[in-house]
Amino acid sequence: MNVVGVIISGAVALVITVALTAVVRGLAPVIAAKGGRRGPRRTVGTGVAVVMATTGVMLAAPRLGLPEPGSGVRILLAASAAVAVLGLVKELRPVGARIELVLHTVLAALVAAFSGLSPVAAVSGTVLMVVLTHALQLLEGADGTAAGVTVVLAAGLLTCAAADHHPGTVLLLAVVAASVSGVLPYNWPPARVFYGSCGSRYTGFLLAGAVLLLLAGAPSGSAAWVSVPALMTVALADLILVLLSRRKAGRPLLAPAQDHAVHRLRRLRLTPRGAAVTLILATAACAATGTLIHTDVLHPAVGLALPAAVGVAVFALLRVPVYSPPPPRTGIRRTSDGASAEPAAFAAASSTRHAAMVPGPTQQGAPGQKPGAPAPHIAATRKPSEGRPADFAGDRR
Repeated sequence: MNVVGVIISGAVALVITVALTAVVRGLAPVIAAKGGRRGPRRTVGTGVAVVMATTGVMLAAPRLGLPEPGSGVRILLAASAAVAVLGLVKELRPVGARIELVLHTVLAALVAAFSGLSPVAAVSGTVLMVVLTHALQLLEGADGTAAGVTVVLAAGLLTCAAADHHPGTVLLLAVVAASVSGVLPYNWPPARVFYGSCGSRYTGFLLAGAVLLLLAGAPSGSAAWVSVPALMTVALADLILVLLSRRKAGRPLLAPAQDHAVHRLRRLRLTPRGAAVTLILATAACAATGTLIHTDVLHPAVGLALPAAVGVAVFALLRVPVYSPPPPRTGIRRTSDGASAEPAAFAAASSTRHAAMVPGPTQQGAPGQKPGAPAPHIAATRKPSEGRPADFAGDRR
């Protein structure tokens, strides 16, 4: 494996991404108001820089003396480019979540078909790839989270690919990690650029495809089906948290909302940077555990402790309120016979106002008194400044 060539490719991808990010910021000054987040001016579309840098370096790799990527890596690059185009379209105009899910499934099935897995394993790999793609792209809801988690996961998967001697996958993951690292300083809270749907979907699909390629090329008897998914524990936990929370609250499962783990950490008084760092460190811990299991340093049974820890974390975060309570029901409602029925409080208030407007016996004017004037016994008990506006009451404190 040409380690120097991989390092040089990553450095080139980093420089290209930084340069293209500056260009995108100047050409696409779109104010991001996604999710109601407030903050400095952000730019939508910086994921295009990651897509262009990664694709360009991977296409030029054979000319730099690096090994030719395999057919699986080339198909993964092509499918990821299609996902990036879909994400760019989603930034410009709304795209239905079901349409996006169907297209991701078709592209994931294409990658699984050419990965070398058996038909049964290819079906399972397609489902796993779709789940991982959506779990990773959902992290894009907060500044710095998606980019930081992507860099950590790419580094962990790179270590696993190097241990299994997959030079094409190693080169791809190194370029992805370097490209996203070029955007991360600008996307770190308070963000100056917006990562966008294009970048999050592209890198999420690439990492999910790299997981599939690692599973397909793992030697027999290895713990790859335990170690590689273990790297994605935090992203999968966030997806499970969101689905359970929305299901419990009766909300649409695919509608965007600020109910992810990073938003719940913010409700616990963590700063934006603190919430992002917490998720990145948790991802790093899971990635280190999965890597050590993959390299036979730890027993695969250790990977079973991660779901237990994730279950505790999900249960604790589910107790953090993130949804606003529904507004109280007011107004007039209809009974079964079509008549209007006023709420009790509204009816009581109306009765009180009606009684105050009807003059009683004690409010009848005395003989010779002007109509509408208060009765003598009421006027005698009223203060001089009562019944007049404050500006004319003589009290201007």
